[in-house]
Amino acid sequence: MNDKANILVVDDSSESLALLVKILTQAGYQVSPADSGELALEAVAINKPDLILLDVRMEGVDGFEVCRRLKADEETRSIPIILISAFADVKEWVEGLKLGAEDYITKPFQTKELLTRVKTHLSLHRANLSLEQQSASLRQINEQLQSEIIKRKRVEDELRPNLERAERSRRALLSTLEDQKQVEESLRTHQKQLEEAQRIGQLGNWEWDVATNVATWSDEMYRIFGRDSKSHEFTLEALLETPHPDDRTMVRGIIQKSFETHKPTDFDFRIITPNGELRWVHEISTMLVDENGKPKRVFGTCQDITERKKAEESRLLLTTALESAANGVTITDHQGNIVWVNKAFTAMTGYTWTDVLGQNPRILKSGKQDDSFYRYLWETISAGNVWTGELINKKKDGGLYNDGTTITPL
Repeated sequence: MNDKANILVVDDSSESLALLVKILTQAGYQVSPADSGELALEAVAINKPDLILLDVRMEGVDGFEVCRRLKADEETRSIPIILISAFADVKEWVEGLKLGAEDYITKPFQTKELLTRVKTHLSLHRANLSLEQQSASLRQINEQLQSEIIKRKRVEDELRPNLERAERSRRALLSTLEDQKQVEESLRTHQKQLEEAQRIGQLGNWEWDVATNVATWSDEMYRIFGRDSKSHEFTLEALLETPHPDDRTMVRGIIQKSFETHKPTDFDFRIITPNGELRWVHEISTMLVDENGKPKRVFGTCQDITERKKAEESRLLLTTALESAANGVTITDHQGNIVWVNKAFTAMTGYTWTDVLGQNPRILKSGKQDDSFYRYLWETISAGNVWTGELINKKKDGGLYNDGTTITPL
């Protein structure tokens, strides 16, 4: 299952080049040959391959130089490179890996080994591309959430001074203005400020006269509920028909309890507007009783929190997606300490979330890979690059396991 992956084979030996082309073509891959480093760079510039088999020792631009140039270029950095050499020189291997090559094969190679490594690195490459796309989607969701938070904070900041200023104006005018015309004009100004503040905050206010069973709404209340202020006059019975059918019993119960205890209410519920739109609202009310302790008037506010609910659902969806992922997912803070793991991580390692909270991922270190391996890993992600490779980790019970890992810095 190679899905016709495109492989670039680079070797200045015509015999080796022909053999590699034959093996890979028979395995079902699309193969592009190049007999020099210069031709390889030109081929990549024209059509980026899914993987490159690259001979190290060539005349002119050798395999190391080709690898260095491709890994230094943002456009080609992610292409997996397998180096090929007739010399089993460890220094040569290390040099190639430092330049960014993913693997190393010595000549003469075994066909089965070659095809296995090619298949493995193609699979890792595709997995890496998929993770990069997921990371981009997560970043976009996070940016949207941050934008919503900033927007709501700005609305709250705008609403607060308007309400405070309006209240100060009202009290000052009632106590100092004797001229009725000035008082009325000032009150109209105050009303406009209040309406504007309610519009910005999507916050309406209402009052219900228990004796007459008539409710008075602000303009923002009518907008939230999608009603026409000129053609609707609400009684308690009519108001109780506005909640979503699934929420009506809850709303009735809260109101009934408030009448029995005379305590304020503070709750969320859904409404259906006349045009069928579903909205979430946050209701707060308080009750005024007469000298006999009977309810006289009820005052309240109602805020449209539909967008906030959508943002909460988006955050829940993101958390659920990460929790349900088949692969182990670990999130750390900027200091490298673990702040969250999913269920797949627990199943893989035996560590629970409480076991690893605040710990460094090095608790999984098995000691089977040397310091240079981890040094290269940290240099890669510290530079803002994605690191993909295989870690030999240690479980909680001491057992070892191989973990094909991709680390993406955010």
